[in-house]
Amino acid sequence: MKDCQAWRDVGLTMTTTSNEACKLFDDVITQYITWTESPDGMENTVVKLLESDSNFMMGQALSIGLDMMGTGRALHLDKELAEQINKFESDFNKSEITPREKLHCQSVVHFAKGEYTKACESWEEILKVYPKDSLAIKFAHDSYFYLGDSVKIRDSVDRVLPYWKSSDPLYGYLKGMLAFGLEETYRYEEAQKSSEEALSLNPTDCWATHAKAHCFEMTGRFNQGIEFLKDTENDWAKGRMLACHNYWHWALYHIERGDYETALGIYDHQVEERSKSSGAMLDMVDAASLLQRFEMQGVNVGDRWKEIYELALPHINDHITVFNDFHMTMAFLGCGKTDVASRYMKSLRDYCAHHSSYSRDLFHEMGVDLCDGLIAFSEDRFDAAVQLWYPLKDDVIGMGGSHAQRDVFDQLLLNACIDSPKNEDRDLAQQMLSERKKKRENSPLTDRLMQKLLAKH
Repeated sequence: MKDCQAWRDVGLTMTTTSNEACKLFDDVITQYITWTESPDGMENTVVKLLESDSNFMMGQALSIGLDMMGTGRALHLDKELAEQINKFESDFNKSEITPREKLHCQSVVHFAKGEYTKACESWEEILKVYPKDSLAIKFAHDSYFYLGDSVKIRDSVDRVLPYWKSSDPLYGYLKGMLAFGLEETYRYEEAQKSSEEALSLNPTDCWATHAKAHCFEMTGRFNQGIEFLKDTENDWAKGRMLACHNYWHWALYHIERGDYETALGIYDHQVEERSKSSGAMLDMVDAASLLQRFEMQGVNVGDRWKEIYELALPHINDHITVFNDFHMTMAFLGCGKTDVASRYMKSLRDYCAHHSSYSRDLFHEMGVDLCDGLIAFSEDRFDAAVQLWYPLKDDVIGMGGSHAQRDVFDQLLLNACIDSPKNEDRDLAQQMLSERKKKRENSPLTDRLMQKLLAKH
């Protein structure tokens, strides 16, 4: 791990005299980018980092940034967090840190305040001058994911890769990040090649595994995807922080094939258990998404919603990302808690009325209607759901996530159109299914939806 001098040698001066702080900073970044944890774990390593130099602004920026990237704490609700951010902002503005470090500090404050685009702009400013700043690369990459900005997910990594050498410790992981950006911009052949290059350097790179899994999903190669994840499970499962999501991909393949028993087994033994263990929002939304997909396929999920409802309930008033809230609303409704869903909608409307940020604007533009549509869908008011959702069809990318994750919205809209009493809605379903078939010719799930539509006529 790099000490003070080693950071200076790579052109990234750290304003601290503590070699221990610099080494721990490097350790945390490595765990973050590789999705793996040291024996102490990332959280404990962050604590040690902050203790090693309480005035190390980059250590504080890293700690706050990681907390915010977890999307589990809301600035407008969490008094302790608000005080921490205010003190941090005051301290770094008064400190004699480098311009690069100050941009990092400003970025995490922007993100904490729901100004995700401003945060990305600051990280990109850093990368114009310091293309080997791995923290700026990773924070920007994850933020563009939350924004659903596929092109920037790709290009922010692609721009800096020429400055890296294959011998640099994290080089292979950047290839995995690029692979995901290529996949999200429909360049599947290049994406798979980049993911395989990454995995040849680091077989346990679970983000590169994830990118390759996306390629199989989006090109309809479900059997290959199943075999790939099965054959490499011992490698990618080591990345505990992303393992739940890769198991989610594995379950998706089986749902596509109509093998619901196997998919439910993956849900029960991996996705649900890991969601309960971690409490992470990423894992919670994956669990909710799977249960919603099962129900749309006519699968009885029993009382499985209860566990996910318990995970979502403490975040009912957070309103950090539309993506999170959309999935939390699924959990409220899936568990039959219509009163909680109504309380959630009141909270959301109050949030939109009394706050201002990029995040708030997105809730106002699409979040309210997306979640209102879920309520209509749950009450079999399918025409009302279509009326709320169809105008958002081409804009829903803005709620963040990947194409595969947002496909739960597409499936909901299609089912609403098919089940609507209005002929014009079923005509929309026909059009959307035709579009879907052209994108993924080999999709048994799409074929089943077509059969469902035909049965309605």
